Amino acid sequence: MTGSDEKTQEPELSPEEQELAVYPLREASEDPRWAVGVVWTWVGIGLASTAFVLALVLLGYFYD
Repeated sequence: MTGSDEKTQEPELSPEEQELAVYPLREASEDPRWAVGVVWTWVGIGLASTAFVLALVLLGYFYD
């Protein structure tokens, strides 16, 4: 076996890499609507919480 023969062989994939090769199973447009709604709900809650904390910090700075 020569050095060029070794380079042409593809390395064997581990079981983890084989699993990752088949994901994602579907396109993003095919995601369930409820899952997308849950994500956007939590994003909204996070943004509202951040705005509330920032408002408290600003009010504390001005009124303390």
